[in-house]
Order: sequence, then structure tokens, then C-alpha cells
Amino acid sequence: MGVDSMKMTNTFGFNKVFTTLSLVLFVSIGLAATEDEIRGAIAAGDFESARSMAVQLVKKNDPIGYYTLGWLEERRKTEKGYKAAFSSYLKAANLGHTKSMHYAAQMLKEGQGTKKNMEQSVFWYGKAAEDALPEAMFELAHIYRGEGGMKVNNKRAYDLYYKIASDERLSNTELATLSMFYMGLLTRDSPDPKSKELSENLFEIVMQTKLQTKQVEWAKSEIQSYAEAGKTKVGKGDGSADDGLCQKYGFKVATTPYSECRMKVEIARKQNEQSERIYAQQKRQYEAELQRYQEQAAAYEREKERQKGLAMMKFGLALMGGQSPNASENLANAGRSVLGMPPIAPTAPTFQTFTITGPTGRMVNCNVFGNNVNCN
Repeated sequence: MGVDSMKMTNTFGFNKVFTTLSLVLFVSIGLAATEDEIRGAIAAGDFESARSMAVQLVKKNDPIGYYTLGWLEERRKTEKGYKAAFSSYLKAANLGHTKSMHYAAQMLKEGQGTKKNMEQSVFWYGKAAEDALPEAMFELAHIYRGEGGMKVNNKRAYDLYYKIASDERLSNTELATLSMFYMGLLTRDSPDPKSKELSENLFEIVMQTKLQTKQVEWAKSEIQSYAEAGKTKVGKGDGSADDGLCQKYGFKVATTPYSECRMKVEIARKQNEQSERIYAQQKRQYEAELQRYQEQAAAYEREKERQKGLAMMKFGLALMGGQSPNASENLANAGRSVLGMPPIAPTAPTFQTFTITGPTGRMVNCNVFGNNVNCN
């Protein structure tokens, strides 16, 4: 046992001197020390100053004084010290100090510093439980389950475990996890299907917890043994693909490595699912872009064919409408029309003359105008 709110250190020096001076000041002017000041003295390792301040509080019948003296006597770890500790705890308990109720109950249960008395132990555990001290409720629940030879009352035990497990301030703590284990144990063999299902759910929560304390590991091993005995399915795994994979590679259910394996597999699956979602989204975007491109390409081809047809028609109309007597000139103008170019400018008619020498040596002058040739 120990006082969880008073952690010892071996710090000396200034803190110890300051605590001693504070004590002298309190004694000289008649003021009582406070719990924080006593805690500070204990943290500084100045137990004598803490004792002196506690004595000042005891003179005022303050339960903190008795509680402190009880803790200081208990740490002596001697029979005389245990007796003095129990006496101080009991006095503080009678003055309404909750933690002293708990420690007095524990000493009565174990017969330490006093005769073993389970009835009185239950009484003081009950008083501390009424003040909602989780440790007291937990110990009292054990007693109601038959610990110490007391009459079994599983309903009261279950209710106490439930109060601990449902307290949000104790979420994910060893005390809450163990309470859920014992709740599962109390409902494990119930003929009621709902109670049986509750037991499985509670065991599953315990198996999945990341706490790695000695007591929690023990609870997990107990669940595993229940599974091997056919009393629960939880310890055998949930039959999922992840469970099969982890067991295939040698990870035993209800162990920390198994829980880590399940966690890593789950993380890997989520990462893979995310990658698949990203790939599917990118694929949809690509397919949409491809479809848009194909539609644009088809429209382009249609427009190209339409423009080609229009050009041919325009070429034909231009060729038919050509007014030049020269066919090549009309053909050229039709092509220029298709290209959006102006027609070739018309050529003014010109005379062409040439001379022909006959067989007799006579020379004849000729001229050409259009398609006519005149010689004289």
C-alpha cells in the first residue's frame, strides 16, 4: 500500500530548507499547515517536517494530519509501524477522509496492523465506494464475488464494476479494463443470449486494448484459456481475413504482437483502399477526357469533310461560271476562288504578226487575232 498522492523523491537542498522554515513559521504564529505543504515536504524528502506539520493538524483534529501520520508510519514496514498506521487511518476514516477509509479497509482485509475482519473491511470499502473512490469500488466488487470467504453477491459486484467501466474519467485505464474483464466473466456462463453476447463484447474490448500492464496481459491470457476450453470465441480470433493472416504468420490471439499485427494490417488496408480510390478517380477523369477528345476529333473530321464538300462545290460553281475563253484561265480562277483569292486579271487582246516565206521566195505577212490568222 502507499499514498498515491504523496510521491517520494530524494530532492534536498532549497526545498528542504524552505519547508523547514515554513514549519517554524507555522508553529511560531500558530497556523496549521495545509495538505499541499505537507505534500511538498514529502516530495522534498523531508519526512520529519511532514510529520511535524501533520502533528499540528492532528491537534486540530484534521483528518489530513491523521492520514499523513498513517502513511508515514506505514512506510516503516514494521509491525509497530503498521499498527500505528491503521490507528491513524481509522481516525481519519471516522472523520470522513475517503482514502483513509480505503486503506483502513485494506488493512482489515489483509490483517495488517490489526486483526483480520472482513465485515469491517466491507464496511469501510463501502463508505469509500459511496464517495466514488474507484479503487475501493474495485476491491469491494472482488469481495462480493466471494473473495475473503464473504457471501457471493454477483449483482452488486457487477454494478460496482460497471460504475468503474462507465466512468469517462477512467477511460482506457487498467482499472476500467479489468472491470470490463470481470463483467465479462460474470456474464460468460449466463443462459441469457443477450448476457452471453455482452460477455463476448466485453472480452473483445479487453483483447483489443493497447494497454500492456501485467494485470491486463493476465486478463488477456485468461480469455485465451477460456477460448481453448470452448467457453468463449473471442480468444480464437474473429474469423476475419485479417485474423487468419496474423495467425497464419504465428501471432497468437490475445497477445500484444497479435494486436500490433491486426493494427498494421488494418492500416495497410486503409492505405490500399485510399490508393484505389485515387486511382479510380484518376481513371474516371482520364476516361472523361478521352471521351471529350474523341467527340472533338469526330466533330473535326465531320467539319473537315463538310468544308471539303463546300470547297468542291464552290470550285465547280466557279469553274462553270468562268467567262474567260481560255479554259486554263477559268480553271485557275476556280481554284483561286476556293482559296479565297481574287481571280486572275483579264488579259487585253493583242495582235501577233509573223512573216511566211513561200516556195518561190515570196514573203507573206500574217497576223493573229484571237483564233483568226490573216495573211496577205
